[in-house]
Amino acid sequence: MAEVLVTHGYQYFSFETGAGSAWGTEATVPVLLHHPVAKYDVKAGRMTKENDRLIGIAQSGHLQNVGKMLAGGLDVPFYGHVDSGTTIALAQSMFEWAFGDGSTVTLETSDARPSATVYNIVRDGGNTQISSRKDAGLRVNKFTLKGSEDGFVEMSLELMGKSTAEFSSSPNALPNDRQELTEALFIDSIVTLGGSNLPVASFELSVDFGLKPRRLTGAAAAGLTTGGWITNLPAAGKVKAELTLVPLKTVNTWDGYQRLMATIDLAAVLSVQGLHGGSGGSGDYTRLSLSMARCALKNADEVFGNDDIANQPLKFTVLKPSSSAVMIVPTWSEV
Repeated sequence: MAEVLVTHGYQYFSFETGAGSAWGTEATVPVLLHHPVAKYDVKAGRMTKENDRLIGIAQSGHLQNVGKMLAGGLDVPFYGHVDSGTTIALAQSMFEWAFGDGSTVTLETSDARPSATVYNIVRDGGNTQISSRKDAGLRVNKFTLKGSEDGFVEMSLELMGKSTAEFSSSPNALPNDRQELTEALFIDSIVTLGGSNLPVASFELSVDFGLKPRRLTGAAAAGLTTGGWITNLPAAGKVKAELTLVPLKTVNTWDGYQRLMATIDLAAVLSVQGLHGGSGGSGDYTRLSLSMARCALKNADEVFGNDDIANQPLKFTVLKPSSSAVMIVPTWSEV
């Protein structure tokens, strides 16, 4: 058996156009985006059910596969770089996969959430292709934007998809300019709470879109089956968002809030930015500012250490304002 010394992989992303019947279907000529990732562990899982009938013996008699589920996680740095031939930064492409186009942010429940096909290629140390898999119809179930001191700003996407299959060749040659990509630094981020700047040691914004995979009858052509894959992947219920900020404990204001029964609503703005290295239209950075008009205090904790500074983790539930605006309003700019 040949000895495999090392393996490495990379991904191309093809954002699917349209919705509904187009879910899981690429454009006739797909536009492929190469995006370096920290983790991509999407895979097909088997859903099984054991025989559990009274047959006179205390042992299972058989096992059946009742379905398959394509799911997993994707972790990507926040890159401000804009690829040649495109008009938005890599970070914006990933963000809009979750939230929809920047001009029409989609937070209402619907069956038309943005979706993408991901080409996942794995090669060995000699650059020989080991596997080539195409994961189709991937939608974002949960989105997280996070950063902490002495580190980078990252996005994590929990994905659910329609189906996966092998393909025979690499979709594109690897770009040779990826040394130009630099990760967004945490120290370049800005947090305001209640209209005032709030220095924090870390932040995390998580959004749960509530996707519900369904397997319905009648979705396949006559005489065919769906192969166990899901037939629908709508968002169901309410979109939920939470914001966690960790400032130093320097005042007792939050202790007082903890003792109140009244709801504490504060406006918050989270701004992150990454260098685009001249690939953008102006300035040096691609900036994302997320405005949240109503952040309801959920809990104000305290973290003490014998040899450390006291921190005060603050957890908020992000709520919809009393207007036509959505609860999270993104603004992209170059500065």
